[in-house]
Amino acid sequence: MTSIQLLEILVSLSLQAAALTGLTTRLTRRNTMSGAFTERLWTSCLLAVCGIIPAVLAFPCLRLLPVTWINAVLTATGTSEFSRLAGVTIAIWGMGACLALLGLILGWCRTARFLKRRTRPIDTAAEDGTSLWKSETARTRTNGPSNPVLLGSEFLSGPFCWQFHRPIVVLPDSVFDFPELELRLVIRHELIHLSRQHPLQLFLQKLLDVVFWFHPSIHHLSQQLDRSRELVCDQLAIHDTGEAHAYLSSLLRLAEGPHALSDPPEGGIGFFRKRRSWIQDRASAIAGGLWEQRATAGSRYRQLLIFTAALLLFPVLRLPIDTGTSRTELISPWPQWSADALHSLGIDVRDYEPDWYITPQHEHHVPIMPADY
Repeated sequence: MTSIQLLEILVSLSLQAAALTGLTTRLTRRNTMSGAFTERLWTSCLLAVCGIIPAVLAFPCLRLLPVTWINAVLTATGTSEFSRLAGVTIAIWGMGACLALLGLILGWCRTARFLKRRTRPIDTAAEDGTSLWKSETARTRTNGPSNPVLLGSEFLSGPFCWQFHRPIVVLPDSVFDFPELELRLVIRHELIHLSRQHPLQLFLQKLLDVVFWFHPSIHHLSQQLDRSRELVCDQLAIHDTGEAHAYLSSLLRLAEGPHALSDPPEGGIGFFRKRRSWIQDRASAIAGGLWEQRATAGSRYRQLLIFTAALLLFPVLRLPIDTGTSRTELISPWPQWSADALHSLGIDVRDYEPDWYITPQHEHHVPIMPADY
């Protein structure tokens, strides 16, 4: 695969991701909806963006977009110059992705080391939170092969959950001094994160951040995913006005308490973040009766709309900048690796451009008949 082909895939994926993020933003702002539904919409957007990546790499596309202006730009630039520019662009993207991946891996290693060296298991009746932990664990259904593990630490500003081999909830030691109801709500919040598979969603989100480290729409998607996850756990943890008051009190206690970490460790999902905007958003939502909101009618149709848009975008929204393709064919060739897989199964698909088209070096996408035709 040439650098121009890689650039065409990267640009096309960026356009498709921006379109899906914009559609989801529109759907979430159109009406007032529950935190649970907003979280489902943004999770659907995350899955749709993740899904179009293998789809673009494995399936042919439809050549429907007009390319007159693209032809003019590339003809003026020259094929060799554009090829060098594409190579430099892909190299910059690759270095940025490698650095982002390295930072992510180092963050995970630091978190694993933190869990190993700066936490302690809480499994004795002497801890005030043990009985509450057992009751909330039985009440909150947590998916997975093993029960979540409760740890404590004096080096944390707020609780967070983590799941790699096993689900873990880490509470700062200061939380055990909270009133019983506040402690119960903090534990319930973290268990809801686990029950809704938020650590897995965060894993996909971080990988997407690596691939699209340069993309402002993906940064917006990540921010909205973080926000919606916290709000839905707030919504599901609170059942009445008394619990809402206790919940706000627990947020205030954590905001005023001592801290060693301002945010959850890498890969962890935290009950609390020190940034003022997070506190204000959550406090305002709780004060506005977040726990009483329910999904509006037609919520599932909006989720379906996101996935339908993804199915329509990945074969259509492709920016044709590869100078070696024919514009007279409606459907592009199959990618080589997926075509080889289908050929091995006895399924015949076209994995080449038509032989009777030649793209000269000084033009772009202009079919010319061979001299000996």
